[in-house]
Amino acid sequence: MNYCKKCGSVIPDGQTQCPNCIPEKNIDIENKLREAGNYVKNTATNILADCPDHTHTFEGYDILANRNYCILSYLSWLCVIPIFKCRSPYARFHANQGLVLAIVSTILFLISGTVDFFLGNAFLLSIIPTILKILIRLVVAAYSCLGIYNAVTHKARELPLIGKFQLLK
Repeated sequence: MNYCKKCGSVIPDGQTQCPNCIPEKNIDIENKLREAGNYVKNTATNILADCPDHTHTFEGYDILANRNYCILSYLSWLCVIPIFKCRSPYARFHANQGLVLAIVSTILFLISGTVDFFLGNAFLLSIIPTILKILIRLVVAAYSCLGIYNAVTHKARELPLIGKFQLLK
């Protein structure tokens, strides 16, 4: 018969952990996960709060009339449709955001392809390009969703980190 070093209770045969101490571990893990979740939430809130909002510079009828073009702007290289088809300043703002996102995502995918080319044949290192591609896809999807959310809610907010670059006038 074994006894728990922490609480002194009897540990049944065939078990390696004390049944009385396991809930404490679960509570500690839950608290750490909750703290990590709050940290991520607060960090994301702070990053989004720092994004400039240009909604006040556009006319209300322009915002309402061109929402579909704005949504289209965040679907990768389909952002060229609003660039050439629509002359709305509001749609051009979102098209610029989408164009910057498309360029950055293309560059990131080229980098991941290069990493895959060099590390793809190595047995243990072949997981790195896969993880890199997944992370890039998740980040691009998050940015696209944020841009679409801004377009649907009639906002002209810049995307975090990359939104300050203006390619279209």
